[in-house]
Amino acid sequence: MKRRLIREYWLILVAWCAYLNDWKIVAYMMILAATGYALMVRCEADPWRIAAICISCYSVMMAVLFASNIPYFYPDLHIFLAMIALNSALTNEYLIRLKKQHILPLLLMGMISMAILAICIMIVPAENYSLFTRNSLLKMSAFIFLPFLSPMIVQYGCKCFASKRRKVCELPIT
Repeated sequence: MKRRLIREYWLILVAWCAYLNDWKIVAYMMILAATGYALMVRCEADPWRIAAICISCYSVMMAVLFASNIPYFYPDLHIFLAMIALNSALTNEYLIRLKKQHILPLLLMGMISMAILAICIMIVPAENYSLFTRNSLLKMSAFIFLPFLSPMIVQYGCKCFASKRRKVCELPIT
């Protein structure tokens, strides 16, 4: 399961790279391949949970997208973000079945990658940016990382809370 998630995240990363370099057809094919790969889950997936996560992730991304100037540069980004939201919801089904020890390295790598990208964006002087401002670049990095970091954070938190609750419930009453 862990390897499957790592492959999934690499496919998404390559799809983002293709999309940002204006290879939209390749990016759409990569995201469809990643979604197909995520659909190969052998255990039961809850379609209601997938739909709820997909709709909530997409609506948050659209609210942020339309409050920025990003659609001027990427007018069809909403289609790509809909595919990302679906893929994020499907990868959440894998995260539910993983132990918290397996989620933590993925979570740390994602958070470190997002932090490094944000630091790089902040280091570059503002005059080097064109109409695509520093704020828009930070929002784009959030679009890249947060749809997949958010379910990881929630699942890791739920698993930590459940394990602490289980330990409290197992204490003998004297």
